[in-house]
Amino acid sequence: MGIRELFGKNVKYYRSCRGYSQEDLAGRCNDIKDKDALSGRAFISGIECGRRNITLDKIEILAEALGVEPRCLFEMKHDSERL
Repeated sequence: MGIRELFGKNVKYYRSCRGYSQEDLAGRCNDIKDKDALSGRAFISGIECGRRNITLDKIEILAEALGVEPRCLFEMKHDSERL
């Protein structure tokens, strides 16, 4: 598994744990930074599928929206394979 796939699985894991839809997460990200920080459900889907290569700034925004440290989005500590 590549780093984008691992990152995406972790985003999906933490999003699911918090009961957020992809649209909810995009909205939370946009509330943190600005109107178009992460533009919608399709963008979040692309991240979760490992198709998007995002900037460090967006990683920081995602982590804040999910209530985790950015490093948590790169760890293999939980069973994200079930998602």
